[in-house]
Amino acid sequence: MGSRNADGKERRFDLRVTYPANRRAALVTTRLRFELVDISQGGFRMLDEADRCPAAGITGDIELLCGVKLAVEARREWAQNGQIGFSLKRLLNSDVLEKEKRYVILHYE
Repeated sequence: MGSRNADGKERRFDLRVTYPANRRAALVTTRLRFELVDISQGGFRMLDEADRCPAAGITGDIELLCGVKLAVEARREWAQNGQIGFSLKRLLNSDVLEKEKRYVILHYE
């Protein structure tokens, strides 16, 4: 996650949903809730300014704004400036991400 080419552009090619600061999807565990900055088929970036997230990884449900709930298991890849990047153990369905992207565009852009 976060790889950039020589021009500084992201090298990721998969579908990505980026959330506005005032309305975000969430990762919910048994005890904690985190706001997502963005999500793709292979991973997500979330806010964790209080550094509450386990160092190795996390399991929980992602609650998308379109109403879909996804059970996920993810490995922590990096942490910087109150944000943490995760790679998912299983890729997310692209149809679900397309639905979420359309929802965000229609309701929040």
